[in-house]
Amino acid sequence: MDTRHLIRSLLFSALATCIAQAADFHAPAPFVKIMERAFTKSWTPQAVSAIENRSHILLLDAETKQLCLTVTSGNLEGFEVSAVSSLNDGTGTYGKILRSMFQLQDLNIENQATMSLSGTYTIRPELKIYYGIDANASAGTSTAQSLLINRIKGVDLSDYSNPGHLVFTFSGSPSSAKIQASTRYVYDSSSKALVQDSSWSANHWIRMDADGVRLVTTESEATGFFFASAYDLLDFANQTGESFNPAGIDWQTNSFAAWPENPGTGEIEVNSISESQLNGPDGLAYKDIDANYREQFGSGAEATAIASAYLDQIEAALANAGESLRYPKELYLAVRENMLSHTFAAVDEVNAELGESTIRTIM
Repeated sequence: MDTRHLIRSLLFSALATCIAQAADFHAPAPFVKIMERAFTKSWTPQAVSAIENRSHILLLDAETKQLCLTVTSGNLEGFEVSAVSSLNDGTGTYGKILRSMFQLQDLNIENQATMSLSGTYTIRPELKIYYGIDANASAGTSTAQSLLINRIKGVDLSDYSNPGHLVFTFSGSPSSAKIQASTRYVYDSSSKALVQDSSWSANHWIRMDADGVRLVTTESEATGFFFASAYDLLDFANQTGESFNPAGIDWQTNSFAAWPENPGTGEIEVNSISESQLNGPDGLAYKDIDANYREQFGSGAEATAIASAYLDQIEAALANAGESLRYPKELYLAVRENMLSHTFAAVDEVNAELGESTIRTIM
C-alpha cells in the first residue's frame, strides 16, 4: 500500500474543492488521523488461492475464524489477538485493519535473478514492511515462547536493537495451514549482515488462541491458520492496467537495487529523516539557508506568523506590480499547516521513522 500516492491524491482533491468553494480551506487528514477513523464493511473472509511470495493476508484461526493476529499499536513492536468481528463492525479502525495485515516474502525475494524462490518466508507487518516476525530471545538460543517484531532490512543493521527474523514454512492449505518457525536469522557483527542461527531448533510452531499468540514446540499444539485475502477487507491492490500500473507490467524477477553510493567516496548514503541536512543547527543545508528564511521553517505559532508575514510581503510586491497571488493567502497557509502535520505512521521507506514529521521542520 503506497500511502504517499493516496495522500497526494487527497491533497489535489481537497485543493480543488477549496478553490471552488472560495470559503474555508481544508486539507486532507494526515494518514495517522485516517487510521483512527472507524471502519465498517460487510466482509466474509476468503482464503487466498495459494500461500505464495508477496501474498497480502490476515491470519485467522481456521477452526472458528473468530480470532485474528494483530500488531500492537504505538511503536508496532508486539502482537495481540483480536476478535475478527471487531475489524469491520464499526468498533475497529482503519489502523486496526492495517495492523492485522501482513505480507509473505520469500527468503530469496531480493535475488530472483540468480536464485530460485526458496518456499520459505518472512512474515512482514503491512505497516512496518522493513521488519518481520522474530522470536523474543537472544541470538544463540535454541528455543523461545513469545514473538515480537524486529528489523530485517536496513542500510546499517547495527543501528537497530537485535535485528533478525524467523523463517517460516507452511503445511496444509490456505484454509488451514500450520506455521512452523523452521529457522532463524540473527545479526552478525563481523559481516554486518543477518546470518542463520545454527542454535535455533526447527521444532517451533505458532499457536494463537484467546490467551494470545506464542511459540510451541509440538506441532499438535499449533493452530491451523486461515490465510484470508487482505484485499477483500481493504482493496489496496495495484492490479495490472490500473492507475499505478497502466501499462500492465508484471512483477519482474530482477534482483533488488543496491543501496545508493556516493560516487566520490564509494560509501552508502541513505540517511534517516532525523539525520537530514536540514536539521539545525548543525545540518549543512540548514547553515546555507538565510536566517530570515529559517525562521519560518518551524511548525510552531511563531514560525506560522513569520510565514504569514512573508506572504503579506509577497502580496504587496505583486500588487505594486499590478499582479496578484493565484489563490487566496489562506489557502497557502492551510496547505502549509497540513503538510507540517503529517507524520510517519508506517515504515514503508527505509529511512522512515515512526512519529517523525514527513517534512523536516528544523525547529
